[in-house]
Amino acid sequence: MQFMNARGQLTETVANWPDWETALLIPNLAVASFFKLQVKGGQENRLRYRQLIWRVRGVQRLYVSVRDNNAYVWQHRRFKDDEEFWKLRLGPDAQVSPVEKGRSLRFYLTTETEFKAFLNAMTSHVANVEFYDPADDETKPEIEAV
Repeated sequence: MQFMNARGQLTETVANWPDWETALLIPNLAVASFFKLQVKGGQENRLRYRQLIWRVRGVQRLYVSVRDNNAYVWQHRRFKDDEEFWKLRLGPDAQVSPVEKGRSLRFYLTTETEFKAFLNAMTSHVANVEFYDPADDETKPEIEAV
C-alpha cells in the first residue's frame, strides 16, 4: 500500500500483521476475545492499527486499539457528563481521563466485565448522544444527564 507522507513523498507501508488471528496473539485473553467477536460480527476495523471503530451518526467517535494487556479507547469529542458516565460504568481501573486539552477522552478496557459494560453503553446510550467540541463552549448541547 502506498501513501503520501508529511514531506509529500510517496512511501510504501507494510502491515505489521497479516490477519486478525496473528494480531491478537497477546497475553490478555479478554482483549483478544472481544476483538475476535467484534471483527467476526462485522464491526468496522483497521487491521493495520489493530483498531475497532465506532461511529455515531456516521461520524467516527470511538477507537478501540489492541494493546498487549488491555484495549486503549479514544473518544473523539465529548458528550454531556461523559467522563462520569464512563467512570460509573467501567470503574476506576479504566482510568477515564480527558486528553487533547479536554476535547477528547481516553480510557482502558481490561476485563470481560469492562468490555460488556462498554458494548452495553455503546448500544444503549452512546449511539444517541450529541457530541461537541469543548473548545466551542457555545455549541455545547443541552441534553439530559445520564
